[in-house]
Amino acid sequence: MTGSNPHNGVDLNVGVGTYVYAPYDGWVEHISINAQQTDDINFVVDANDNNVKDSADYSVRFYHMDSRISEGKVSQGDFIGKSGTKGTNAPHLHFGIYKDGKWLRNEVNYRHLETDEWNSGKDLDAYALVEWNNNKAEFSAYIMDNGTKKTFSEVRMYYRTTPTGTWIDGGVISHTNNQYSYDFSDVVPSGTTVYWMFRLTRSGITQCAFGPAKYYQPHNNPNASANPYDYWTNYVSY
Repeated sequence: MTGSNPHNGVDLNVGVGTYVYAPYDGWVEHISINAQQTDDINFVVDANDNNVKDSADYSVRFYHMDSRISEGKVSQGDFIGKSGTKGTNAPHLHFGIYKDGKWLRNEVNYRHLETDEWNSGKDLDAYALVEWNNNKAEFSAYIMDNGTKKTFSEVRMYYRTTPTGTWIDGGVISHTNNQYSYDFSDVVPSGTTVYWMFRLTRSGITQCAFGPAKYYQPHNNPNASANPYDYWTNYVSY
């Protein structure tokens, strides 16, 4: 796999046994990603609606499934299986768009191969599995350069305690390998609602990226008037 970031698609925070439905008319194909993931689905989309698998079609891949229906053609909205925990520590559903041996991007903010800007429309994600856990913002993030894993030069927290207003620089987020954690109980009083995001900086690259992603080339300063940012909202209690 080539590209600059690690994650092939999108993770949804869903519980074990969550029903998964066909996103379009198409075919359920059985795949097993590894020995722990034996119920995954390669869903072939009948993109040109001709009831034939051909070059116009592409796939949506569903991982960490606990069950799936038999292989065959289904209609949009049909039940195709249940999400679970196979191959992962926490329940979630992973899905991504796949064609001709490559993952197609459906989020923004990443750097691809030897280009010198963050861009969109290629392979992979810069971060994944964002969670709020006991007043901590936690996620994974790293870079892949043509198969070589690299660490961001800096991942920095920005937050505020009102829905609008100035973003506060919360400092560099600590990490162990590619796992990042920021404890808001060390930052704000109990009973505070925090609005937060993080900025990803890569060595030698001027353009930064942000999580959650909104613009493919955002302003590096979160308090700039151009390209306002998206954010997560959580409640601090201890």
